[in-house]
Amino acid sequence: MAEIPEVEPTCMADYPRYADAAELVARADVVVRGTATSSRDYDSYPLPASGSDPAVDPQAGVPPEEVAAIPPIPSTALTVRVTEVVKGDVEVGEVLEVNQAQCTTRPLPTGPATDYVLALSAYGPGIPLSQLNDEQAAWQVADDGALVPVSPRNDLGVDTVAELRALVPPPCTRNWVTDTVPDSTGAADADTAFEEWLASDPTTDTGPEEGAPRTGWAYEPSPFEDEVLRVNSGWEVTVQRSTLDQWRVTGVTCR
Repeated sequence: MAEIPEVEPTCMADYPRYADAAELVARADVVVRGTATSSRDYDSYPLPASGSDPAVDPQAGVPPEEVAAIPPIPSTALTVRVTEVVKGDVEVGEVLEVNQAQCTTRPLPTGPATDYVLALSAYGPGIPLSQLNDEQAAWQVADDGALVPVSPRNDLGVDTVAELRALVPPPCTRNWVTDTVPDSTGAADADTAFEEWLASDPTTDTGPEEGAPRTGWAYEPSPFEDEVLRVNSGWEVTVQRSTLDQWRVTGVTCR
């Protein structure tokens, strides 16, 4: 099918890049197939700070009045009518707005025969959803249902909607916190502790639930220095360091 042409962007933006399709799906709030029917121009203002880590949230630590003074980015919001839901709290027939900042190098056309699959982040009521990044989060849908990446730099190797659907983790259904014994054996680092937990017996009280996803886990900032969070859709795993400098999984939360 015809390649969507590349244009010269009017700004620069730095987006997260995902190691594989499982990580992309895990981090997306919404993954849908839909038709882009129209668009509108609007000004996209910076969101208020939502965390304390400037590496993750550029507004972290910035006074609200300074955030309010940051100039907006001229943007375009696509109107997308949902035809198939892969992930997320949306329904077939629902109309979504999807932000396309002018930083994009391949703006999506609207109108007839504009069938896309999009992996999106949600930022709250009244705010258009956004593609997770410009290169990996959008596909055109061919007449035979095959997915064609909008960007030739999309390296995820996904060919069908079914492949994406198979990567959606099951919902989290069990919360627990381990009995943390100060002198118990732990791991030398947080990554090892998490991987050992993920590979442990799922039938035990402290092992991963049998339905827990095995791939697609990502990091999320924690407010505590001796704590690491790993997240996957509705799952959140807490890994903490003990006073003996040993790391262990101490809790699982259904978000």
